[in-house]
Amino acid sequence: MLKVIKGLGVFVGLICSLLVFIVVCLVAINATDRTKSPNTLLVENWLKQQPIDPSENGFVYLQTFIGIFQDVTAKEVATTLSFNDEEDQLLRDYKKSCYQTDVATCNEFLEKNNESILQAIHAHKTDATHYSKLIEMPYWQEDIQYLTPENLFKWAPLLKLRTISEL
Repeated sequence: MLKVIKGLGVFVGLICSLLVFIVVCLVAINATDRTKSPNTLLVENWLKQQPIDPSENGFVYLQTFIGIFQDVTAKEVATTLSFNDEEDQLLRDYKKSCYQTDVATCNEFLEKNNESILQAIHAHKTDATHYSKLIEMPYWQEDIQYLTPENLFKWAPLLKLRTISEL
């Protein structure tokens, strides 16, 4: 009986030792697994940007396609993509009719506004071609100078163009 208790004690001691060892290892691993500093992230970004040909970079293509960057502090910035008030209203109505309601309402909207839709598509045919090329671009790496929050693309015209491309 004494040998069984002694063997059981050794077994429990080994299990406890193993658990302590595992906890110590996990604490050591966790101690080395820290979040990266901003400088490390910046260097990694630089390294990512090196091998990419600008002609294949979606970010560079978008920069030339849109034509501008928007300074967040600026109120209005001109862009090469512009939409008139009728087109803006058409896109808003399209989103209301086809995104937020049923298929019948969407079809009714499309039939009712067929001529306006065709005019909008025709007016932005070239831009829609650029947009199609843009979404097929393999790489999207930003230049370091545009990583600051003050420098952002003006996305609204591009999103309107995407909606026209859907139509």
